Amino acid sequence: MRKYVTEFIGTFGLVFTVGMAVFKAGGLAPLAIGAVLMVLVYAGGHISGAHYNPAVTLGVFLRGKMPATDVLAYWASQLLAALVAAWFARFIANPAPFPAQSLAGAHGIFAALLAEFFFTFALVYVVLNVVTSKDQPNNHFFGLAIGFTDRWPVAPARPGRTPGSGVRPGSLALWETRSFQRTNGASG
Repeated sequence: MRKYVTEFIGTFGLVFTVGMAVFKAGGLAPLAIGAVLMVLVYAGGHISGAHYNPAVTLGVFLRGKMPATDVLAYWASQLLAALVAAWFARFIANPAPFPAQSLAGAHGIFAALLAEFFFTFALVYVVLNVVTSKDQPNNHFFGLAIGFTDRWPVAPARPGRTPGSGVRPGSLALWETRSFQRTNGASG
């Protein structure tokens, strides 16, 4: 149970920070989000592995470093935490209504999915190689590596997107964005 609570707390902290940064921080959002993710990874890594992301959980499971019995519980903790955190971020920030970014047309959807794949792959790749690898015993820099991987600049890879726009690479991005859209009444 402790590891599921840790996943909930870490995912909540990450998604809440993303929400507050998107609603309020503007250009410094990627730095704030990366720093919070780094701290949360250090805080929860020794308890749950600090996945805070369904894609990371899947990658760790596929690598054989996580029992199948934990996967659904991790995902449930992460999804519930993301929904609750998105609601709290919206409630606290009380942002003005904003339209969701359009992915109209086959090219826009394909480009978004392709960028999502590459950045999520990069995040899972870094997590697997700095956290679960036998080649890195006593690794003390994993939080920094993961935090900065998750905050790669968005604008060059995703035309029309800016850092802090709510659609971002890596950690939780697609379903996290949908959580924000649902709690904000936006569609997209």
